[in-house]
Amino acid sequence: MASFSPNRLHPRFWPTWFLLAAARTMAWLPQVAGLRLGCWLGRLGLLIARHRRRIAAINLENCFPELSPGERHRLLVRHFESLGMAVVETAYCWYLPPGQLRGRLQEIVGETYFHEARRGGRGVIILAAHFTHLEIGSTLLGLHYPGAAVYRPHRNPLLEATVQRGRGRHNVGGRLIPKSDPRGMLRVLRENHFLWYAADQDYRGSATVFAPFFGIAAATNAAILRLVRLSGAPVLPFYQQRLADGRGYRLVFLPPLTGLFNADPVQAMTRINQLLEDMIRRQPADYLWVHRRFKTRPPGAHPVYPGSRTL
Repeated sequence: MASFSPNRLHPRFWPTWFLLAAARTMAWLPQVAGLRLGCWLGRLGLLIARHRRRIAAINLENCFPELSPGERHRLLVRHFESLGMAVVETAYCWYLPPGQLRGRLQEIVGETYFHEARRGGRGVIILAAHFTHLEIGSTLLGLHYPGAAVYRPHRNPLLEATVQRGRGRHNVGGRLIPKSDPRGMLRVLRENHFLWYAADQDYRGSATVFAPFFGIAAATNAAILRLVRLSGAPVLPFYQQRLADGRGYRLVFLPPLTGLFNADPVQAMTRINQLLEDMIRRQPADYLWVHRRFKTRPPGAHPVYPGSRTL
């Protein structure tokens, strides 16, 4: 946990302080009222965040060509509502007592898969995706089982300190592993804990392969395969769901992925992308469509967004 620095009173941090104060206030709203507020925040974001709205619209057009323009627009609106709810959920995770959060978990599906995976004593790699509600999902997971999450540190030091402090109040938050620290990941697995890992964002590095994702060649981080080889840990797909009417959340474990140990990277990541795609189709409005998932293109491929790059 980072200590307070007077430098964070600099005017450039004032907008962050304002947002954090607003988040602390939202955290004390009842669940239903908070999520309703989140929906309105999302609709406001749809109006003012024109750049992100355009990215999400391009993603939906490419990933769901079978939908009509009207259906995709309704999905876009629901997605921004989901983003707004995620803002409130993040405030809950950072500021509510763990006991209040724990009570919002209504169901765990496939929990037997998790317990069986841990019996091997090599930890469990939790294969997740960047859903809007990943903060509440990973927090609820960490309140029930020991583990850690792989993440990308924030450039804003005030926000990074807040994330460390907020997540540190819960089991998963106390063990944040930067994505550049494979040794830290292996330590978590050797302790027979879970490691929350998502490999579904545009990635440009030595472990990059192009694998289809919604039928589009997507730059995909295959570093998880090396993690599997070094640790011998099973890979367990996982996602979370919001229940209707603000009743709480459901955590879902799927059967473990097998055959990844010596798999061809493209074939293996194609399997993983297909699995993630299946998870996303179950709750399409809740995936992070505002991310430029197809930013890096294979040589000679047409750009998906203005300014897309080739590898």
